[in-house]
Amino acid sequence: MSSTDHPLGTPPDEAETLLTARRPAYLHFLVRDPFALASAIWLLLIVLFATLGPLLLGDAATDMNLRARNLPLGSIENSWLGILGYDPLGRSVLARCIVATQTTIGIAAAAALAALTIGTIVGLYAGYTGGRTGRVIMQLSDIVQSFPSLLLALFVLYMLEPQPLNIVLVLAFGQIPIYLRVARAEVLELRERLFVDAARVLGAKPRQILARHIGPLVLPVVINIVTIDFALIMLSESSLSFLGLGVQSPSITWGVLVAQGREYLQSAWWISFFPGLMIMLTTLSINLLANWLRRVRDPRERWRFDRARHTGRRR
Repeated sequence: MSSTDHPLGTPPDEAETLLTARRPAYLHFLVRDPFALASAIWLLLIVLFATLGPLLLGDAATDMNLRARNLPLGSIENSWLGILGYDPLGRSVLARCIVATQTTIGIAAAAALAALTIGTIVGLYAGYTGGRTGRVIMQLSDIVQSFPSLLLALFVLYMLEPQPLNIVLVLAFGQIPIYLRVARAEVLELRERLFVDAARVLGAKPRQILARHIGPLVLPVVINIVTIDFALIMLSESSLSFLGLGVQSPSITWGVLVAQGREYLQSAWWISFFPGLMIMLTTLSINLLANWLRRVRDPRERWRFDRARHTGRRR
């Protein structure tokens, strides 16, 4: 059967590819990409650590055994938790890394969500209303963005007490201009569309137009940004903790664990190595998975996955 004889106007394989492109099989594409699959598995473990780790290993992260001070990797005579060694107070490095996951991920997620919410709402308003209000908002955004976010966080936390709430607020404040600019740029293009003019003619108020017509189109764009921004916020929090202006004892994060082991790099390198390794693997996994998700959702890139999928079927 020729392509013109087929009901869809294309050969069966091509027609099936076009239909599949409308609804990407995320799980199938994920299995075929080893880097994305490994990243998804690692992030799933991180979520399990953050939710179940403190409940299962809360006491193990604080129990001290001075006879196990700075014992190296594989020291499982006392407990299986000693597989990654012990710190100078005889506490399990594995247990402390797992328990610290909740605080690290919680602070990064809260800061990213706050920056996403505030920046998107203000950006939608500034882009749709325009005028003097929009110009003032963008000038304030330029002022905030002119300061390095980490330096601004250091200054603010030095003046204030470095509590988790203050850390979340200062990290979110530095990232708000990113979402504000992206949301405003999208609104400036969308507000000239015909469906917005039609809603305006039918009597819809600006708030209704932003919430029902423009907002749902802007949201996927800013969500793609938050996946990368989450990793940057987590690195910033770890940097603050390493400098002593992050979460304070008895709470622990990966950055705190790295800072606590920096004095023992010559004799007990594993104290800082494994928390730093978790920071690196988590940020790398987030970036790889975000890049994979962007390629799968982009029709201009997804044809590569569809082609590999249908080539495997024909074989």
